Parts: sequence; structure tokens; C-alpha cells
Amino acid sequence: LLNAVSVETPAPDDDVRILELKNSILRSAKENKGISTTETEKQSMNVLIINLETATPPLTSQPRDLLERTWRVRYSTAPPPSNGRLGPFVGTALQSLDVTSRIYANELVVGKDESNPWLSACLLADWDELETPDKWRVNF
Repeated sequence: LLNAVSVETPAPDDDVRILELKNSILRSAKENKGISTTETEKQSMNVLIINLETATPPLTSQPRDLLERTWRVRYSTAPPPSNGRLGPFVGTALQSLDVTSRIYANELVVGKDESNPWLSACLLADWDELETPDKWRVNF
């Protein structure tokens, strides 16, 4: 399922409600990035995300145009390394999408300098479009 709402940088036209929701998500995600999240924390985060999706105006671009880049994963309850952990190592989780080549990559980088990590792991995948072009099943 493809639901991407950027919380990285507030847009100039974000209203106060959207800014509050984005800030709440970022604050909640900083605590543990979803790595050891309780069911209560998952439910609370899910409510924030649904509220943000509802409050955000419809996209003016195709979803693919917005997603073709590398994203820093701030919160994920997905299994490692998508969530920023691999065995005992905790680092930064990155997801990259190349729509033209149909490559989806999950990368974990560990170290103080993300551009020069002392450990890096990458899991490559492709995807199948489901009923509509904005719903995908990722195949690892």
C-alpha cells in the first residue's frame, strides 16, 4: 500500500492543523523509530498518520513522481532492516525508489556519518501494481 505523506519539511501552504500533526508524528517517531513499539504506541501513531492523510489536500502530481527518490525512514514497524535494525545494530533506514527501473531498495547504514558508514546492508526488491497504479505489492 502506498501512502506517502512527507513530514520532513513543512510546506509553505501547510495549515496549523497539518503542522501540528507532522510535528506530533516526528516527536513520536523519535522515541524508538517503531523498533520496539507496543500495540498502544502503534495505534496512537496510526491515528496520527490517518489524521494527517485526511487533513492533507489531494495530490497535484502523480504518486510516482513524488516517490522517486531516497527517503529516510523515521518510523516503521516493518521487519529489519526496514526499521533501522539488523541484529544488534541500530542505524538509519533509507528507502529508495527508482520507478523507471522498477527497483525498490531498503538500506540500513550504521555509523556517525551516513555517507561513510562502518556497516551497510541493502535489500533490493521490485513490485507489482495492484488494482490501481498507486497500490503496490513489494516483492523481496
